Amino acid sequence: MKLELGPATDKILFQLPTFDINQPIGIMLSGGLDSAILLMLINKFVPSEKIHIFTVPRPDNAYYHSSNLINKINQKYKTNFRQPCMVSDGIGFHGRQVWNGILEVLNFYTFIETLYLAENKPPDEVQIKFDTIYPIRAPNSNSHDKVKMPFWSFKKYHIIDIASQMKWLELLNYTHSCCVQPEGRCNKCFNCLERDWSIKQLNLIDTGSI
Repeated sequence: MKLELGPATDKILFQLPTFDINQPIGIMLSGGLDSAILLMLINKFVPSEKIHIFTVPRPDNAYYHSSNLINKINQKYKTNFRQPCMVSDGIGFHGRQVWNGILEVLNFYTFIETLYLAENKPPDEVQIKFDTIYPIRAPNSNSHDKVKMPFWSFKKYHIIDIASQMKWLELLNYTHSCCVQPEGRCNKCFNCLERDWSIKQLNLIDTGSI
């Protein structure tokens, strides 16, 4: 199955990946929109009971938001996801927090054959320049043999368009994007600005407020 994703100015063709349901699959869930969409995408092919979810307890209250997100998804979409396992300590800058969590999964949850991340590309500065610090994201999609990043070459609006086409836009109401404050949005950090801009590029309305 292929999907054409993105606004008219930046269309890409996405071949939905296949997953081996006989292998233990893990996913890093942040409580944000990208990883929530990836979780739902994996669940199209893999039963929710077979997906192992991991969250780094970052200062933005990530574990609370991930746990709440799973409860909402289970209720709305009749899935049976287990609550996330907490990994790492959330100390250090954002990229290091996540990488430490990945290493903990790979080192201590050795039964996991593949660990999925929703890593993606920030907007190019020719598209828009946010007046804030841009995040450091993975320079390539091959950080580890067991780690897969199916959205690595995407912009955020490509990921959100998956939710739109799959009828998962309710996820907007369940996800927390701000990396500065644990509740609501600062509307100044990169994550807040990227989410707002990406949704507007698709002519959608962000119904979320968490």
